[in-house]
Amino acid sequence: MASSITIPQDKPEKAVNHLLDVQGLKTYFFTDEGIVKAVDGLDLKVRRGEIFGLVGESGCGKTVTALSILRLIPKPGRIVEGEIFFDNQAILKLSDREMRQLRGNRISMIFQEPLMSLNPVFTIGSQVAEVLQLHQGLDKETAWEQAINLLDQVEIPDPSDKARSYPHEISGGQAQRVMIATALALDPQLLITDEPTTALDVTIQAQILDLIRELSRDRNTSVILITHDLGVVAEMCHRVAVMYAGRIVEEADVGFFDRPMHPYTQGLIASIPIPGEVKNRLPTIQGNVPDLMGMPDQCRFAERCEARTDYNLNICTEIEPDLRQIHPNHAVRCWLFQSHEDHQAPLIVTEAGVIKRVVS
Repeated sequence: MASSITIPQDKPEKAVNHLLDVQGLKTYFFTDEGIVKAVDGLDLKVRRGEIFGLVGESGCGKTVTALSILRLIPKPGRIVEGEIFFDNQAILKLSDREMRQLRGNRISMIFQEPLMSLNPVFTIGSQVAEVLQLHQGLDKETAWEQAINLLDQVEIPDPSDKARSYPHEISGGQAQRVMIATALALDPQLLITDEPTTALDVTIQAQILDLIRELSRDRNTSVILITHDLGVVAEMCHRVAVMYAGRIVEEADVGFFDRPMHPYTQGLIASIPIPGEVKNRLPTIQGNVPDLMGMPDQCRFAERCEARTDYNLNICTEIEPDLRQIHPNHAVRCWLFQSHEDHQAPLIVTEAGVIKRVVS
């Protein structure tokens, strides 16, 4: 996806309350080798009608966060701590039956690899219609007509004919549109999309993302867009959270791409290719993601952080910082901007959003 950075112009007004409010979420996997802390103390709020980006490397906990919201964590994983409120309803306290009603009706998810999510022995029309029959009690004929209408809404050509096709007879881009139609069949309030453009060519990626944006705007649907592509986030989202090793390290309005403050985010953005700019080698982040099974009691990015050595921050390998707001609508988990006992933050952020070094 092209990485040109523009801020969406249709940003929604601030809501009085949030549609989704995740507090202190911890989701662990209990394996024979030990406990994998895939999500380890995550706080997340999604406003009504906004597109919220969740960014990070593979394995950082993005997908596990989404599955936790849906209560679809596979064994041997389970949510061990935290609260998830959806429309002011504590969904972790719902019964399995109540959760099944919520899932699909009011919260939908589009998974990676759409062709893997479709049943190969049923037509795509019947699979979309089945959702309407199960959740809305529609008869077979009415559900089929609604399914064709949904396929038309997601701009599948000749929807009546395509509805009779099997998954192997359609392209990857069309399969993704079918998954979007299925997810939106019941007009959910929240749509979670997990790498929705994986394995699609650039032109189809743009079409799918435009479709998600238009449907969100037209239906006032909140969207969580899970991706590793910062260019996509810059084009699509109103706010973004950056995850690293099971925790959020930076969260802000999407305009923060102009002034990222966490060293990890700075490294991610520096690695984005810029159209028209020729580089012999793109910058990389040294080292590896820490083992989620043996997480040290320190900043999780410390061993890879050049800023730690540049500013001689010994505290980074001793205590983990909190996620703290350092500027309106901008929170960072980093000792560069936080003080603690004998540690003085070396940097401050001015009211204008400019980062300045503290003069001791």
